[in-house]
Amino acid sequence: MRFWAKSRVVAEFRIEASQSIIPKSTFLKVTMKTHLAIPAILLISLAQFTTLEAQERFHAKGPSSEVKMESYQQGVVQVHFDLLPTSMRFNAPAYPCMVTENDIQYSNGFAETYDPRLDQNVKETSFEPGFDDFNEYSRMWIESQNDARIVVRVRGALVSDEGRQIAHADIPSGSPHGKGDWVDEWYYIYPDGVHTRHVKIYTGLAARSLPFGSDREPPRVIHEFMEAMVLGKKGRTPQDDIENDAVTLIKTVGDYSEDIIPEGKAKTFSFTPYPRDFGEFSSANILVVNLKSRYKPFTIAMPHGVRTQPYKRDNSLVDGFQVWGPGEHRSYTVPIGHMINYGHYRKTEKTIEQVYLSGVIESKDPRKELVPLAWSWIVPPKVSMETEKPSYETEYYDPVQKAYVFDWKHDQKELEFELIADPDYYGVATTIVNPALVVGSWGNDPVEVAIDDKAIKPGKNLRVGYEPTPAGTSLILWLKLESKEPVNISLSKGGK
Repeated sequence: MRFWAKSRVVAEFRIEASQSIIPKSTFLKVTMKTHLAIPAILLISLAQFTTLEAQERFHAKGPSSEVKMESYQQGVVQVHFDLLPTSMRFNAPAYPCMVTENDIQYSNGFAETYDPRLDQNVKETSFEPGFDDFNEYSRMWIESQNDARIVVRVRGALVSDEGRQIAHADIPSGSPHGKGDWVDEWYYIYPDGVHTRHVKIYTGLAARSLPFGSDREPPRVIHEFMEAMVLGKKGRTPQDDIENDAVTLIKTVGDYSEDIIPEGKAKTFSFTPYPRDFGEFSSANILVVNLKSRYKPFTIAMPHGVRTQPYKRDNSLVDGFQVWGPGEHRSYTVPIGHMINYGHYRKTEKTIEQVYLSGVIESKDPRKELVPLAWSWIVPPKVSMETEKPSYETEYYDPVQKAYVFDWKHDQKELEFELIADPDYYGVATTIVNPALVVGSWGNDPVEVAIDDKAIKPGKNLRVGYEPTPAGTSLILWLKLESKEPVNISLSKGGK
């Protein structure tokens, strides 16, 4: 860099700023007109860069146990990344958000049900954790965090807006938290910002619960799991934050259940005029919300039985969008729509569950990046071991955690296996995309990792963590690795 070329210095620093995670304010001083001050200012800016770089790491801030939150407390839990300029912000009472590099908040919402028995004149009496204004039941906390992943918990009762009554409180739900309908959520978050949201609703009406529908009067009952929302900060409007071409949808399965679309099929939808539905893309299982930011939030659902639809218009539009608000700490809420799975991920007599995969993406063609990620989660590359054969009793991959799960035996010396990326697995090219590994009963010992017989050390491409569980300490590994070819992975205990 030439210190004597004032205009060139300014231009070069602006380019570097646009490509970094450093806030723009760090670089504003560089534009001062007195060129004699530039060397000193550059040194200050470089010092700030070094300090910020040293401070920025993959970590979470917030309570590590269930504690009472302030009413509408913002950032009860905050998650920061070293590989991304984005973050996650868990706002009370029930708004976990992905936050773009320019501070636009996007949320997939919360669980919801209806119980018109509360008011016979209102057939759509809604119950959700978002109505728990004073956090009588809602809690958010960090269950665990390490260099490889962070687990954040969210809990709440499904309550009414009026009177804060809990839904179906007269029907035993089996909830460990209290009477009526409750929800537990687990967020398994990895260094690249990709995370799962596992939602578990406790309800005595689980056996008859439907994922969505217009008929919500007893004896019928529905429970919703996901609602795409943009939450505008004070002083901002939907037009400030959301592109008019607000949604890009990607299909991975066609109209016939075995009609696989290996590379995906994408379409972007304008909200002028406001769409009633998404046509043939109503069966899309990948949703990208086009915010006015470099990084766009995405959500992936399991592809079978999915329906993606815009939020039903019920008010006059603002900037072309359905708008609620203003609310506490925000100037607007734009409900973008729903992703509905007409089959639960799990279902028991008194629980119903769903799971989603989310994150942010910087890409002009999200299909190329998100389809391999989606298939790696939906049809994960298989684990191959010399000592084992395919079995219905053994399942190594857990989509809830987006991780391969193993158990370390007491006398075990090494864990070696192959992840089989297959170019044509029933029509799908399965790709290994940033896999996570969980090894139960590992303990606190160091680990030695080899990929295709080459030792790798912890760093940007390998994150190592330890997670305490009731059964002992698990080893957590996250690999920044993408491959369309099989990969051999070997783990052994390192020296103490």
